[in-house]
Amino acid sequence: GQSIFLDFTKSLRPDTIFYDSEWHGFSTVSWRDFSLDREYVRSAMWLAYSHGMSMTNAWMWGRDIDGRLLAKANHYGELSTQPVAVDAYGRVFKELNAHSELVAASVPQKRRFMVYFTQESAIQSEAYTHDLCHVYEALKIQNYAVGFATPSTIGTLDPSHHIVVAPPARFI
Repeated sequence: GQSIFLDFTKSLRPDTIFYDSEWHGFSTVSWRDFSLDREYVRSAMWLAYSHGMSMTNAWMWGRDIDGRLLAKANHYGELSTQPVAVDAYGRVFKELNAHSELVAASVPQKRRFMVYFTQESAIQSEAYTHDLCHVYEALKIQNYAVGFATPSTIGTLDPSHHIVVAPPARFI
């Protein structure tokens, strides 16, 4: 989920710093892992930063400023109740900072395969987003540098370099 969003954002604005002020790489309203291990934390963060994340704030709901658990918070499975994951989070940030130049250089600047995104279809058709994700995943699993083209950016693409893949779209 995070790689498609980051590839979308960085392909449209490659030179813009990407700050996610509410990064949900460890849990969301829809899912939680009740025993996050160090490898997951490391993988999630390296994925985010190697896809263009520049800065982030991982949410730690459920604790007061003094560290006590809040009475009304839903704590089960939150990062704030998993000391191993929080420790890994801090250690990975040190690792990412130490290698920041290499991490930033790993973000694809040139993307050959561009998935065509049309907001009209995304708003009016449930199937469109589902199909778009399948197209993206099929290209990504082949290890292609995937980007996105929109009606306003498609004219800037180089036909000798870019391949545009258009998922079925009823509204353009």
